[in-house]
Amino acid sequence: MKIFLAGAENEQARLTLLKIKAPFVFLSYFYLRERADTETVLEEFKKNGITMALDSGAHTFLAGIGESKATVVTGQPIKENPDRYCRDYINWLKKYRDYFEFYVELDIDRVVGYEKIKGYRNQFVENGLQDKLMVVWHYSIPDSVNEFEKMCQGFNFVAIADEPEPGRCSMLVEIGRKYKRKVHGFAMTKPDYIRRFPFYSVDSTSWKAGSKYGITYYLMGNKIEATNDKGVRRRIMNFDYFKPYEVKWEEVLKDKNEEVDKINAITWIEYGKWLNENQQDKYWEEPIVQKQEELIVSEIKPKVLPPEETRGKIKEIRERPEVREKWLAVMKNNLFAFKTGKYSTKLPLYCNNCYAKGKCEFYQEPQKEGDKVLCALRKDIFSEWFGAEKFDYREEDTVMETKNKIISYLLQKLALQSWFEMLDGGIQDKTATMLAATVFNMLRETKVQIGGMEINVNKKIAIAINNLDEKTRRRIIESLRQFEPSK
Repeated sequence: MKIFLAGAENEQARLTLLKIKAPFVFLSYFYLRERADTETVLEEFKKNGITMALDSGAHTFLAGIGESKATVVTGQPIKENPDRYCRDYINWLKKYRDYFEFYVELDIDRVVGYEKIKGYRNQFVENGLQDKLMVVWHYSIPDSVNEFEKMCQGFNFVAIADEPEPGRCSMLVEIGRKYKRKVHGFAMTKPDYIRRFPFYSVDSTSWKAGSKYGITYYLMGNKIEATNDKGVRRRIMNFDYFKPYEVKWEEVLKDKNEEVDKINAITWIEYGKWLNENQQDKYWEEPIVQKQEELIVSEIKPKVLPPEETRGKIKEIRERPEVREKWLAVMKNNLFAFKTGKYSTKLPLYCNNCYAKGKCEFYQEPQKEGDKVLCALRKDIFSEWFGAEKFDYREEDTVMETKNKIISYLLQKLALQSWFEMLDGGIQDKTATMLAATVFNMLRETKVQIGGMEINVNKKIAIAINNLDEKTRRRIIESLRQFEPSK
């Protein structure tokens, strides 16, 4: 995964990134077009072995309608004619295209409409700029998921913007995998995205947050941390990954913007190196079966199914008529990109919509279109499983049996969360931690139910009290209330 450091066209930022030889920088046509020394700037990056990518400057248009989230947008939004801007951009690229690994289309569908954007794309193609053109997915695109698949069929570089929820993002990345396209995540450097999805590249202006907001980034193990505590800067001075770089720590401690941005940039560079070295899923490097000019590659073959004993009886359970009917009812209005295109974040756990399918050994490919494959690590739990309708707190065996079932169920969930935590490269999952604490407390809990009331007493005493007559039992319960801690 490549982390492109954005905002590199600014003079101070440019000099900083040149000094530390940042491997990947993200420039903007909007600013470069105004420079008389554009070729000199690009040559300098190139001579230092720095890979460049180019943004179209679309955030300027989006800022004009209040749609831009970019932190680099400052001042009053300018007014540009989109058609003329696109023509100038194309003509500029015809001169400088060879300097860039990819260049981004003018993705302003919120401003001009998606049909106009497709017209702009045709202009890039007609001018021989298709091979490096990165086309961009936005929520605002009509029938956006199907349109993303069309993008993947026609272009080598595709991008996902707007930070879609993880389920939707997973679906889009899988489409990119299907066509072996290089998927870029715009401003997706949050751990939930950057370490969970196999992006080809991402970009970020976070490295400039030191001079803007006083934020310092640093690496702790394989995680990137952020703080505004100035004392942290003193503690990270001796971190090994800074040693190959020339850092003026006395200026860092004095809050000199250039040096603070430098240590942040170094941290992001080193984090990018770790991510790239540990990213095992680089599907775009796999051989393409069909010829490139056909622009559509063969679909990935389904993974070999694990042995039946590994998958348990999940297939048998899934085929039961009552189970299938129950789950299809749950799935109603939750289908995504099958036929209705509707989407919900509250999806049942299926292999179909699981973000980890590319790395999970239990993954099972649907055998036919529309088929839903239940997760092999998840047992089907029915409402009557706990026997709630015949539950009686007075029967010790019933209480203990139900408690054991609840603990068993939580342990299953804990195992599942722990499995996904491992697949995510060891990212700590708060849900798993909470489940572990809950199970631990249940195993050591001394509170029991007596006559419908929970009281912290010895279990044997509680059983003896339950065996007494109703009047005596109630009198004992009332007297025990005084020993309960006040809330």
